[in-house]
Amino acid sequence: MIHDLSVQEFVQLIKKREKKFTGVSVEDFNFTLRNYDLEGVEFEDCFININLEKCNLKNAKFIFCNLKTISVRDCSIENCYISDAISNQL
Repeated sequence: MIHDLSVQEFVQLIKKREKKFTGVSVEDFNFTLRNYDLEGVEFEDCFININLEKCNLKNAKFIFCNLKTISVRDCSIENCYISDAISNQL
């Protein structure tokens, strides 16, 4: 079951250093999450439809995620793990 999160809810969880998101949908391609530290954050069975610009995605995991419209422009992606994801951009 997918749980919809508003961008504002998602940002608050990131600011609280939440490290695991399972079965969530975050959709607002007009929104850019810029310069956030997402190191080690794990996304599983998620639909992510936002711009991640200049974010730290080191050691982040995207497992069984729909990333079709995600943007990771200028992100640090060292050891970023992507498995069984759907994407047009990566």
